[in-house]
Amino acid sequence: MKIKQLNLLAFGPFSDYEINLDGRCGFNLIYGLNEAGKTTLLRAIRDFLYGMPERCPDAHLHPTHKLRIQALLETKDGAQLVLTRRKGRKNTLLDQDGQPVDENILGSLLGAIDRESFGLMFGMDHHSLRKGGTDLLQGQGALGEALFAAASGIGGLRELLGELDREAGDLFKPSGSRPLINQDMAYYNELRKTISQSSLAPRKWQALEKDYQEQKAQMETLKKEEGGLGQNLARLERLAKTLPLVARRQEYLENMQLLGDVPVLPPNFKEKVSREMGTRDREQEAVKKARIDRENMVKEKETLVIPPGLLEHAERIKALQQSLGTYRDYRQEIPTVEGEISELQQETLALLRRLEPACTKVEEAEKLRLPQALMEEIKLLGADHPLLEKEYSNAQSQAQQAWRSLEKLAEEKRGIGELRDAGGLKRVLASARKPGSLEEHLRKARSQVKALEERLTNQLQALGHWAGTLEQLEQLPLPLEETVRVFEERFKDIKDRLQKLKDKLAEGKNSLKNGQKELQELELTGEVPTEEHLKVARTHRQVGWQLVRRAWLEGQRDPVQEQAFHAEKPLAEAYEASVIQADDLADAMRREAQRVERKKFLGQEIWDRKVEITALLEKQAKFEGEYQALEQEWHGVWENAGITPLTPAEMLSWLGRCGKIIAGLEQLNEQRRNANDLVQQIGKHREQVGRELQNLGETGDGEEESLEELLERAQEVWEEYQNQANRLQTVKKMYKRAEESLVEAQNQKSEAKTALEQWKGKWTRALSQAGLPPGISCKAALEHLNLLEQVLSKKEERDSRQVVHDKMKNYVEGFEKKLKDLLVKLAPDLLDLGVEDGAVQLQERVVNAQRDLDRRESLVKQIGKIDKTDQQSTERAKEAGEELEALMAVAGCTEESQLPQVMEKAARLAELGKKAAGLEEHLLSLGSGLSLKEIIAETSGVNGDSLPGELAEVQKQLAANRQKQDELNQIFGVTKKEYMDKIEGASTTAADAAEEAQGVLARMRGRTEEYLRLRLGAIVLRRSIERYREENQSPVIRAAGELFALLTGSAFVDLKVDFDQRDNPVLLGLRSTGEEVTVEAMSDGTLDQLFLSLRLASLGRYLAKNEPLPFILDDLLVNFDDVRAAETMKVLGEFARKTQVLFFTHHLSLVELAERVIPQVNKVILQ
Repeated sequence: MKIKQLNLLAFGPFSDYEINLDGRCGFNLIYGLNEAGKTTLLRAIRDFLYGMPERCPDAHLHPTHKLRIQALLETKDGAQLVLTRRKGRKNTLLDQDGQPVDENILGSLLGAIDRESFGLMFGMDHHSLRKGGTDLLQGQGALGEALFAAASGIGGLRELLGELDREAGDLFKPSGSRPLINQDMAYYNELRKTISQSSLAPRKWQALEKDYQEQKAQMETLKKEEGGLGQNLARLERLAKTLPLVARRQEYLENMQLLGDVPVLPPNFKEKVSREMGTRDREQEAVKKARIDRENMVKEKETLVIPPGLLEHAERIKALQQSLGTYRDYRQEIPTVEGEISELQQETLALLRRLEPACTKVEEAEKLRLPQALMEEIKLLGADHPLLEKEYSNAQSQAQQAWRSLEKLAEEKRGIGELRDAGGLKRVLASARKPGSLEEHLRKARSQVKALEERLTNQLQALGHWAGTLEQLEQLPLPLEETVRVFEERFKDIKDRLQKLKDKLAEGKNSLKNGQKELQELELTGEVPTEEHLKVARTHRQVGWQLVRRAWLEGQRDPVQEQAFHAEKPLAEAYEASVIQADDLADAMRREAQRVERKKFLGQEIWDRKVEITALLEKQAKFEGEYQALEQEWHGVWENAGITPLTPAEMLSWLGRCGKIIAGLEQLNEQRRNANDLVQQIGKHREQVGRELQNLGETGDGEEESLEELLERAQEVWEEYQNQANRLQTVKKMYKRAEESLVEAQNQKSEAKTALEQWKGKWTRALSQAGLPPGISCKAALEHLNLLEQVLSKKEERDSRQVVHDKMKNYVEGFEKKLKDLLVKLAPDLLDLGVEDGAVQLQERVVNAQRDLDRRESLVKQIGKIDKTDQQSTERAKEAGEELEALMAVAGCTEESQLPQVMEKAARLAELGKKAAGLEEHLLSLGSGLSLKEIIAETSGVNGDSLPGELAEVQKQLAANRQKQDELNQIFGVTKKEYMDKIEGASTTAADAAEEAQGVLARMRGRTEEYLRLRLGAIVLRRSIERYREENQSPVIRAAGELFALLTGSAFVDLKVDFDQRDNPVLLGLRSTGEEVTVEAMSDGTLDQLFLSLRLASLGRYLAKNEPLPFILDDLLVNFDDVRAAETMKVLGEFARKTQVLFFTHHLSLVELAERVIPQVNKVILQ
């Protein structure tokens, strides 16, 4: 798809702005200065293809619903479409007639490319290009990431993958404790333990429940009494506040009645009265002033008199006044001009007598005048004569010189003779020189081999844990680093579990120790009664009761059992003591309920800790067995290599160093092969150069002569042969040119002679026509003509000055006549003055008359305005008087002097009413919801003097009530706490823990979903990158390598895929010398060109299978140097054959560069 034409009908700052994008020319260059609208045009293309966003930034000139973009599209098969995009939520794509069409029309052309993908894949600017190069560097040339990023346009893949891994690690790690999910799991386990330990069996404490209910009822009774006292106190306090306010309100109402019948005036009545009085007085004063001004103006008008007829001739008088300066100048210049004419007359006559002494009048010079053409011909012939003579002389000299050169070159040509062909020597020299100094390369290669051998040997000796040679190390069966890392994780996992186990064991032992210590301290403070103690006391009491009951009701006594019941006291006293003991023990358990429960809890806690420690010790023994088994497995991995391993971390470092030695050994073998290749190349070049030297008659390859010395000698031989051949070729060319120069010089000599003879004939004819003697010289003839021209020039100058003189004289005489006629008619009294004074005086009279006329007309206008103002002021004064009478009627006044007193009473009435209303509002705010009527009724009959005493009494009763509540509340608080702890405490703890556990589970569920999303996202992205690499590696790298060579100006010739130390594929650049360059060694500009190569290659592969879409570039080359910018322009011009390229820029140099290097460019200049 191509955009052939884009019309911004109403978009951004544009209205019906049409841009033609040539469909035949794939490369379109859009140039515009800053603020020309390039950014708007870029948005317009995307908005046309995908629709305008909800919040469109381009509605600042046109209303949002009026925004329109129209485009002419051409599909891959040549079909054309005219579509219009409007701003809206549905049916925004219109056909040529403005009717809605299906979005699939564009969708079928765009394929699976959505708005974001289009911007990433088919759009690029210098920022995204620099970001792509930076990502290549940060990824260290990772092939999959580079291909995927270039194709999709998604930057920062490595940072994105790292961020996904970091966020997932912050949520969960299999052996971690700090991640959030790990913390939630640990907390959840603690909550489950709390739930299991907080179960409490229901117990009924009848005495405690009775105390609780009785104390609760007493508290409710006191609360009820407190409520009644509080209401009474509030009523008395309210009366204390409202009683004086009600009295003051009544006083205001009585004062209002004393004012009598006062009219209610509008709020702004006083202002209206003042305004109307002011208006009436002001307008009456204005009428008086206007009439005085009119009278003065009428008197001034009558004093102004205009002379008759003067103003009718004002234009003629003005014209004379304007011409007066010219008149003065001409009168002064006429004598000077007359003197100049006389002087020119004498000069002309003197010159004329030098030509013809008999002449006495200047007019006789006309007889000597020659035709202008004849004079010009004589001048030209006179000027040509010395040139023609010089040309003839030069032609003779050149012919003689050409003949001498020809003879000298023929002698040199015979001396050189014929030469042999040295082309073969040149070819073998070039072949030998092309790779540089091979012997120097060989010395460096051998030096590098030796240095690398020594370095690897030293590294091997420093490696430790194994003894052998480098070759044996290469064959050593070592485990993979990944295997070592797995062992490292397993060791770490067991160590972590052991450490956690030891931490829990230490924590359990410490908890056991603390529990035993606390229990011991609890028992030292006094024996703590337990359930067992109470049970024994009650059993003992029951035995005594059975003995008493049997002795009392049945009359039977059992001395043995009575003795066993109590050995020292009688049965009655012993039974009474047992009852007291059981009751005291029960009372003590109620008083010491917390200590009882704490002792019970500590006993259970100590038992639990002992069980837990036993289990932890068993688990510790199990983990230690696993650790020993893992160590045996770890040693078995290294057994085949004969190595006793250290820890996995240490062996991982050892493997890294070992891997570097093995990699260095591979490099050593490669360097050895390179050195052998250099030896073979040196021998080959020695043989070829020696054979070519023998063909030229020189000695061949010397045994003791190095290749460099042999090449130097061969170079000297070839240069000598080449100099001889060049000289022979030069002599031949010079000989041929000398022959041509001789022929040319002879022709010039003949032509110069002919031209001189023709000149003589023309000169003779011209002298005859001019009446000059035939034998006169060129110099004399030219001097005669010059003198004749001076005579005629002086005569013409004299005639010109005479014309000027006559013109000035006529002007002066005409001016004087016109002035005299006007003075006779309009001002005869000025005739006696001179011409200049008369003209000035006459003009002054005209100016004065005009000024008086203007003043008179102005006075007439002002008098009319004053009359109009007088009428208007009279009417406004009348209207103000009528309005004032109406206001007096509202106030009930018959005279104006009554108004102040009435307005003062009305203001006083309003003020009292406002105060009374304010008091009523205050009373309502204090009335606790009562109406004003109820508040006033409440105060009726109340004795204000007795209120303080009643208040004090109620406050005293209320204080006593609250004191009782405080005393009872302390007792009830203890009872309530004990009751709630026994009945509700345990179940509440379990319920709270269960509720908290459910919250933790919900939080874990959300975090687990987020963890899975992050892990799956990272896995999918890595697999997508790898799949794209596998599918596109070969064709994209091949195409990108060709583009990279072009973009870098052959600084690189291709791209290569290699593998890093972890066997991951990476991208390398190849130089013409075969040198491989990693992305870390490339410059920023080269990285940008590498990324652009990958992008263009990926797009080329996409375009081969899909509908082409425009490729949009925005000032892509601002960071490129001139050479690579030119190469990039060529590549983009070639890429435009595959799809339309829209290149935006505000740099004129890039416009000139594109026109210079791309054969066909469609240039669009934004205005």
